[in-house]
Amino acid sequence: MRFAEHLKSLEISGTRVFGDSITAGFNTSRAELAWPALFASAVEGFPIRNHAIPGTVLQGSKLVDGKPSLNNGIGRFVQALLDRPHEDAILILYGYNDARYTAAPETMNAAGFVRDYSRILKGLIAAGHGQGIAIGSPLYSGCRVLGWKRRVHRPDPPGL
Repeated sequence: MRFAEHLKSLEISGTRVFGDSITAGFNTSRAELAWPALFASAVEGFPIRNHAIPGTVLQGSKLVDGKPSLNNGIGRFVQALLDRPHEDAILILYGYNDARYTAAPETMNAAGFVRDYSRILKGLIAAGHGQGIAIGSPLYSGCRVLGWKRRVHRPDPPGL
């Protein structure tokens, strides 16, 4: 079953999206080409509540200045996604900025990304959203989280 069909079977009435600039639709040539808009059209127009903030990271780890990034995902997911009871699906796409930030590798790293993503997912599941969550991560950050060697254009995962 496709995710959209699954959401319809759960009688989901809307969608909340959460992430960084990719999720916000930043730099798309037309707003309707941003992936949240494409998803909305694929599920026949579920209302989209976009809680993405360009330039943010998911993890609350300390940056090179010793402070966490403003508006990080772990610090704002409760307000953005659990602010009130709702029947929305939750789509999360975070990771590109986390993978690109290399100035503080001791704190801002794959372990911190996994730790904070897990906390978000556990919080959403505990709040009853387990059946309506879809997560994603750009290939670039997914490769970093999995410990694959990165290249600028195309990482080569082991065994592929």
